[in-house]
Amino acid sequence: MSTEANPYLPPATPVADIPAAAAAQAPTFAVSIPKFVVMSFVTGGIYQFYWFYRHWQAVRRRTGGSIQPFWRAAFSLFWCYALLLDIDGEARRHGVQRSIAVGNLTAGWVILNMLSRLPDPWWLVSLLSFLFLVPVQRAANDLNAKLAPEADRNSRFTWANWLWLAVMSLFWALVLIALMLPPEALAS
Repeated sequence: MSTEANPYLPPATPVADIPAAAAAQAPTFAVSIPKFVVMSFVTGGIYQFYWFYRHWQAVRRRTGGSIQPFWRAAFSLFWCYALLLDIDGEARRHGVQRSIAVGNLTAGWVILNMLSRLPDPWWLVSLLSFLFLVPVQRAANDLNAKLAPEADRNSRFTWANWLWLAVMSLFWALVLIALMLPPEALAS
Protein backbone atom coordinates (compact mmCIF):
# COMPACT_ATOMS: atom_id res chain seq x y z
CA MET A 1 0.00 0.00 0.00
CA SER A 2 1.40 3.43 -0.91
CA THR A 3 1.69 6.26 1.60
CA GLU A 4 -0.50 8.50 -0.58
CA ALA A 5 -3.46 6.20 -0.21
CA ASN A 6 -3.18 5.72 3.56
CA PRO A 7 -4.94 8.67 5.29
CA TYR A 8 -3.83 7.47 8.73
CA LEU A 9 -0.11 8.13 8.23
CA PRO A 10 1.32 11.38 9.63
CA PRO A 11 2.37 14.02 7.11
CA ALA A 12 5.82 13.52 5.65
CA THR A 13 6.50 17.23 5.20
CA PRO A 14 8.10 18.89 8.23
CA VAL A 15 6.04 21.71 9.71
CA ALA A 16 7.75 24.50 11.62
CA ASP A 17 5.94 25.52 14.76
CA ILE A 18 5.55 29.20 15.53
CA PRO A 19 7.80 30.09 18.47
CA ALA A 20 5.86 31.02 21.59
CA ALA A 21 7.61 34.39 21.82
CA ALA A 22 6.56 35.35 18.28
CA ALA A 23 2.98 34.24 18.88
CA ALA A 24 2.83 36.34 22.05
CA GLN A 25 4.20 39.50 20.41
CA ALA A 26 1.71 42.34 20.33
CA PRO A 27 1.24 44.26 17.06
CA THR A 28 1.48 47.63 18.86
CA PHE A 29 3.23 48.95 21.95
CA ALA A 30 1.36 47.80 25.03
CA VAL A 31 1.04 50.00 28.10
CA SER A 32 -1.85 50.24 30.52
CA ILE A 33 -3.75 53.53 30.53
CA PRO A 34 -3.00 54.32 34.21
CA LYS A 35 0.72 53.71 33.68
CA PHE A 36 0.70 55.80 30.49
CA VAL A 37 -1.07 58.69 32.22
CA VAL A 38 1.19 58.70 35.29
CA MET A 39 4.43 58.34 33.33
CA SER A 40 3.43 60.98 30.77
CA PHE A 41 2.33 63.53 33.35
CA VAL A 42 5.12 63.11 35.88
CA THR A 43 7.89 63.04 33.27
CA GLY A 44 6.51 66.18 31.65
CA GLY A 45 6.08 64.50 28.29
CA ILE A 46 9.43 62.68 28.14
CA TYR A 47 7.58 59.37 28.33
CA GLN A 48 5.64 60.36 25.21
CA PHE A 49 8.92 60.33 23.26
CA TYR A 50 9.44 56.74 24.48
CA TRP A 51 5.80 55.94 23.64
CA PHE A 52 6.23 57.15 20.06
CA TYR A 53 9.55 55.31 19.75
CA ARG A 54 8.08 52.00 20.92
CA HIS A 55 5.04 52.33 18.64
CA TRP A 56 7.28 53.05 15.64
CA GLN A 57 9.38 50.01 16.56
CA ALA A 58 6.19 47.93 16.48
CA VAL A 59 5.26 49.38 13.08
CA ARG A 60 8.71 48.52 11.71
CA ARG A 61 8.49 44.97 13.13
CA ARG A 62 4.95 44.48 11.81
CA THR A 63 5.53 45.88 8.31
CA GLY A 64 9.16 44.91 7.79
CA GLY A 65 9.80 48.48 6.61
CA SER A 66 13.04 50.40 6.89
CA ILE A 67 11.70 53.24 9.04
CA GLN A 68 13.87 54.66 11.81
CA PRO A 69 11.83 54.76 15.03
CA PHE A 70 14.22 57.07 16.88
CA TRP A 71 13.95 59.84 14.29
CA ARG A 72 10.21 59.44 13.92
CA ALA A 73 9.88 59.79 17.68
CA ALA A 74 12.28 62.73 17.79
CA PHE A 75 10.19 64.50 15.15
CA SER A 76 6.87 63.26 16.47
CA LEU A 77 5.25 66.65 15.80
CA PHE A 78 5.57 65.76 12.11
CA TRP A 79 5.03 61.99 12.37
CA CYS A 80 2.20 61.91 14.93
CA TYR A 81 -0.55 61.83 12.31
CA ALA A 82 1.09 58.95 10.43
CA LEU A 83 1.41 56.86 13.58
CA LEU A 84 -2.13 57.49 14.73
CA LEU A 85 -3.38 56.70 11.24
CA ASP A 86 -1.43 53.42 11.27
CA ILE A 87 -2.82 52.36 14.65
CA ASP A 88 -6.36 53.28 13.62
CA GLY A 89 -5.96 51.43 10.32
CA GLU A 90 -4.67 48.29 12.01
CA ALA A 91 -7.48 48.39 14.55
CA ARG A 92 -10.12 48.75 11.82
CA ARG A 93 -8.49 46.07 9.67
CA HIS A 94 -8.76 43.58 12.52
CA GLY A 95 -12.30 44.52 13.52
CA VAL A 96 -11.53 46.42 16.71
CA GLN A 97 -14.61 48.52 17.33
CA ARG A 98 -12.81 51.43 19.01
CA SER A 99 -12.26 54.12 16.39
CA ILE A 100 -10.15 57.21 16.89
CA ALA A 101 -10.49 60.66 15.36
CA VAL A 102 -6.97 60.75 13.98
CA GLY A 103 -7.01 64.33 12.71
CA ASN A 104 -8.58 65.84 15.83
CA LEU A 105 -6.31 63.93 18.22
CA THR A 106 -3.20 64.86 16.23
CA ALA A 107 -4.19 68.53 16.10
CA GLY A 108 -4.96 68.59 19.82
CA TRP A 109 -1.68 66.91 20.71
CA VAL A 110 0.38 69.22 18.50
CA ILE A 111 -1.38 72.38 19.72
CA LEU A 112 -0.99 71.49 23.39
CA ASN A 113 2.70 70.73 22.84
CA MET A 114 3.11 74.12 21.17
CA LEU A 115 1.58 75.78 24.24
CA SER A 116 4.76 74.90 26.14
CA ARG A 117 6.10 78.21 24.78
CA LEU A 118 3.58 80.22 26.83
CA PRO A 119 4.83 82.34 29.76
CA ASP A 120 4.73 81.17 33.39
CA PRO A 121 2.56 79.50 34.60
CA TRP A 122 0.43 79.05 31.47
CA TRP A 123 2.91 76.68 29.82
CA LEU A 124 1.91 74.04 32.38
CA VAL A 125 -1.21 73.33 30.29
CA SER A 126 1.09 71.61 27.78
CA LEU A 127 1.63 68.85 30.35
CA LEU A 128 -1.86 67.62 29.47
CA SER A 129 -0.97 66.81 25.86
CA PHE A 130 -0.93 63.10 26.70
CA LEU A 131 -4.73 63.22 27.03
CA PHE A 132 -4.96 63.26 23.23
CA LEU A 133 -2.97 60.00 23.07
CA VAL A 134 -5.10 58.09 25.60
CA PRO A 135 -7.79 57.09 23.03
CA VAL A 136 -5.03 55.93 20.70
CA GLN A 137 -3.47 53.75 23.39
CA ARG A 138 -6.90 52.33 24.25
CA ALA A 139 -7.35 51.30 20.61
CA ALA A 140 -3.81 49.85 20.57
CA ASN A 141 -4.51 47.89 23.75
CA ASP A 142 -7.78 46.55 22.30
CA LEU A 143 -5.93 45.49 19.17
CA ASN A 144 -3.23 43.77 21.23
CA ALA A 145 -5.86 42.00 23.35
CA LYS A 146 -7.53 40.68 20.20
CA LEU A 147 -4.43 39.59 18.27
CA ALA A 148 -2.06 38.64 21.10
CA PRO A 149 -4.14 37.93 24.20
CA GLU A 150 -1.20 36.25 25.95
CA ALA A 151 1.18 39.19 25.42
CA ASP A 152 2.33 41.30 28.35
CA ARG A 153 -0.01 44.24 29.08
CA ASN A 154 2.80 46.40 30.55
CA SER A 155 0.77 47.53 33.53
CA ARG A 156 3.36 47.20 36.31
CA PHE A 157 5.88 49.90 37.09
CA THR A 158 9.47 48.73 36.63
CA TRP A 159 12.44 49.93 38.69
CA ALA A 160 13.31 52.29 35.80
CA ASN A 161 9.78 53.72 35.91
CA TRP A 162 10.09 54.30 39.66
CA LEU A 163 13.46 55.97 39.17
CA TRP A 164 12.02 58.34 36.55
CA LEU A 165 9.06 59.08 38.82
CA ALA A 166 11.33 59.87 41.78
CA VAL A 167 13.68 62.14 39.82
CA MET A 168 10.91 63.95 37.98
CA SER A 169 8.83 64.39 41.16
CA LEU A 170 11.77 66.18 42.73
CA PHE A 171 12.14 68.30 39.59
CA TRP A 172 8.44 69.27 39.60
CA ALA A 173 8.61 70.12 43.31
CA LEU A 174 11.43 72.55 42.53
CA VAL A 175 9.51 74.00 39.57
CA LEU A 176 6.41 74.59 41.72
CA ILE A 177 8.51 76.25 44.43
CA ALA A 178 10.08 78.51 41.79
CA LEU A 179 6.64 79.40 40.40
CA MET A 180 5.39 80.39 43.86
CA LEU A 181 8.35 82.59 44.71
CA PRO A 182 8.10 86.29 43.92
CA PRO A 183 9.98 87.27 40.71
CA GLU A 184 12.50 89.41 42.62
CA ALA A 185 13.55 86.38 44.71
CA LEU A 186 14.63 84.59 41.52
CA ALA A 187 16.49 87.59 40.10
CA SER A 188 19.21 87.62 42.74
